[in-house]
Amino acid sequence: MAASSNMCNGMGNNLRRNMAGAHSDTAPQQLERGEVALQRPFDKPELITKRLGGLEGWSTIEIPDNSLGKGSRESFSGEPHRTNIQSMDKETKMNAKILITGATGNLGRAVVQALVQHNFNARAATRNPEKLEATANVEPVKFDYTVADTLDTALAGVNGLLLIAPPMDPEAPAKLLPVIEKAKAKGIGRIILNSALGADQNEQSPLRIVERVLMQSGVPYTIVRPNFFMENFSTGFIAPMIKHQRGIFLAAGDGKTSFISTRDIAAVIAVAFAEKHAGKEYNLTGPEAIDHAQAAKLISEAMGQEIVYHALPEEAMLKGARDNGMPESAVQYLGALYSAVRDGYCAAVTDDVKHVTGQNPVSFRAFVEANKARWQ
Repeated sequence: MAASSNMCNGMGNNLRRNMAGAHSDTAPQQLERGEVALQRPFDKPELITKRLGGLEGWSTIEIPDNSLGKGSRESFSGEPHRTNIQSMDKETKMNAKILITGATGNLGRAVVQALVQHNFNARAATRNPEKLEATANVEPVKFDYTVADTLDTALAGVNGLLLIAPPMDPEAPAKLLPVIEKAKAKGIGRIILNSALGADQNEQSPLRIVERVLMQSGVPYTIVRPNFFMENFSTGFIAPMIKHQRGIFLAAGDGKTSFISTRDIAAVIAVAFAEKHAGKEYNLTGPEAIDHAQAAKLISEAMGQEIVYHALPEEAMLKGARDNGMPESAVQYLGALYSAVRDGYCAAVTDDVKHVTGQNPVSFRAFVEANKARWQ
């Protein structure tokens, strides 16, 4: 499976409660990864076809643009992954404007930071631009896939587009293809699509359909396919489980996942824009694959407190999802995702991050050390 709309990336706002009963006062988060990430060679297409069939009527679970609370404004700060980008001169980059969809998600925020660090102007697209702080290099703009008028405004005057698919959405083609068409009509010079690890292994995958259309559009493109985000543990749906329940509650079995930090994904995207990578496809993972018991152990060591991974039976996880009001089609999607994890399809490790950026991706251990205060 490819993880986001990452299929091995984005679960809904009920998922954190489904598995752990995390406190309801914690803002909803999403599970993020690619789409349905499958380890190569993809020798079992019937598995995904069977598990993901009949989902055409599934509606995307809406996720708040951020978790700041009413009236809060978010600024893009922090220390992005540093890369040596030299191909595009500073003046050219300062005159370039990149539209980032999903700009308040974990990946979107990291990309905005990385682009600004490298002197690009970022147009941060979100359903609630009033919650973002405008700066000299960051321009918030309203964008909603379901409101056609917002697309024209968002694309006006931009040179490039980062298209981040809505999390776990079988209807991704219906949402994303009009954006690609409009971007082409407006002469947008470059599109980068954030897809999902393994999406290219199943031609019926929603994100693979989007990939194919982009590849045939005639617009210079780059496709990135990340695995599950490490940030699911620090700011996503797993974080409340760790902080409030001192555990991780998932039906992942002992399957391994090559978790990747959004900072590394953002670094690849920034290089791809700066160096004008055209016709390139990058499968992005962390430096190693670990299971959730190993993840819990590393978090325990960093915190000095025991965090336990509880390997739930699939039906127990799915029952929790149903009991919390998740639509049945989404429940089945959830089951397909973690079936793929259990079967080892999310364990592939690549060197594409280092190939593009010149730097090794961050390890899960280093990520935990940097984020351990979030679970205190």
